[in-house]
Amino acid sequence: MEVGNQVFLNPEATELVLSGPEEPYLIVLKAAVDGETLRQSRRLVLRGSGYTSNDEATAAGDQCRSLLSISFARLNFGATSIVPAVEATSTPVFAG
Repeated sequence: MEVGNQVFLNPEATELVLSGPEEPYLIVLKAAVDGETLRQSRRLVLRGSGYTSNDEATAAGDQCRSLLSISFARLNFGATSIVPAVEATSTPVFAG
């Protein structure tokens, strides 16, 4: 996953799409509580979908967690923990 030179974060949005439009998968950073904005939320969720296997999803999750840790450190953004929560399923999961 590559992020451009500038990423604009609208703190009043409820989510931020991190994957590009050409990517075969979707990666979204969102408020943990539906309806809360990124600014209001005390917990954020990083959700990925569109992977072809559980192994691919797990590897992507590990990479995203590492990239978030590095990004948060560079931005001096405090995060107490980045804990993986894997939801494996054999059928597509749609969040709505």
